[in-house]
Amino acid sequence: MIILKVLSDLTMVFDTILFINALKISILRNKRSQFAALIVSVVLSSIIELSYVYDFSAISVLLYPLMFIQAYYIVFGKIKISQIYLALISDYVTTILASCSAIIISQISSISYSDLNAVSLFIIRILFLLVTIVINLKKVSDNTYIILKSIPKHIYILVFVTFTLITSLLASNNYQTESIMKQSVVTILIALLTITLIIMIFSLLINVASNNYYTALNSLLEKQVSAQIAHYEKLEKLNSDMRTFRHDYINHLSSINALIGEGCYDDAQNYIDKLTESTHRNEAIFRTGNRLADAILTDKSESCRDHADIEFDGCITDKIGNSDICIILANALDNAVEACKKCPERGKITVAAQIRQGYWTMTMRNPTVSADSEGIMKTSKEDERNHGFGLLSIEQTVKKYDGTMAVSIKDGMFEMSVVLKIPEQK
Repeated sequence: MIILKVLSDLTMVFDTILFINALKISILRNKRSQFAALIVSVVLSSIIELSYVYDFSAISVLLYPLMFIQAYYIVFGKIKISQIYLALISDYVTTILASCSAIIISQISSISYSDLNAVSLFIIRILFLLVTIVINLKKVSDNTYIILKSIPKHIYILVFVTFTLITSLLASNNYQTESIMKQSVVTILIALLTITLIIMIFSLLINVASNNYYTALNSLLEKQVSAQIAHYEKLEKLNSDMRTFRHDYINHLSSINALIGEGCYDDAQNYIDKLTESTHRNEAIFRTGNRLADAILTDKSESCRDHADIEFDGCITDKIGNSDICIILANALDNAVEACKKCPERGKITVAAQIRQGYWTMTMRNPTVSADSEGIMKTSKEDERNHGFGLLSIEQTVKKYDGTMAVSIKDGMFEMSVVLKIPEQK
């Protein structure tokens, strides 16, 4: 059994060494250093197991962690906190799995729990070794270390505390005698474990919510950039068309003059109409005083040209955050365009904005088939999960600026008004 335990300890040492190498926490130096670490680990592990035989088990408290530390220093050339942490977690996990297996098997077998635990621990560590060898050979975790570094440090602390408490609970199973002290220790461990798990769950929920928020914010910023790029591409296309037209306009004028000289007035009129039509642009070029708003209005005007026209009057302040302007204007226009698509006739969306006495106001009007204001904050789109919160998002954004929002439907017209306090420049 001593030989089995020594082999089990050596397996665990090299389990963690390969795991650390696989995660790119540290890189192995050479085979000579690995062989040296093996020899020293054999000596230390043998001393540890003999200390149990001769009732000097207290010495194992120092030698067991030293066995890992010396191995890491020899094969990696330095010691890191992350190495020690990974060794502890790996040891906890294998110990927990072995204890659970031993407890289950001991219920249906006459073999003692301690022997079962030693065998189970060795088998699980062998399996762990095989897994780490495969990971190293296939290099499936090249980016894992970067991902691990992005996890908040307090999560690692909570994981460590959780495994420590679970291991302590399983260790208490070794004491067969029931006593008040044992019951008290188990009760305290269970209470601490419950508290730790609750904290961990809430921490993970907060972390997930934070990640979702920044993912949504990043998506919003990407939409802003895309809208601005599309806006400038349209401007460049318009300028290119104008340059082409200016190059050809002398020939056009000569042709029109020749038609008029020959008395072909109808042909001249048709020629002029075609020229006018060819230079007409369905998409309006907006100048609101805010470049992002220009891009959003131009983009929405282009996307809804088959259903509605967008008219803008006034100005949009550039002192409101770009993300907030995008939320207010883009969501409002999306809702307006959606309403116009359901109307039997082509709709007109009017947007009026102005700055007055430190406040920015915007009013948007569009036709709608809804008869009244009931259910106005609820989407009528099929994808309710993604589109049902447009007005609610606008309302939340308006509140950030100590503003107000009002919506109404009257005589087949939907109207939304927002008032935002313009933040003072710091």
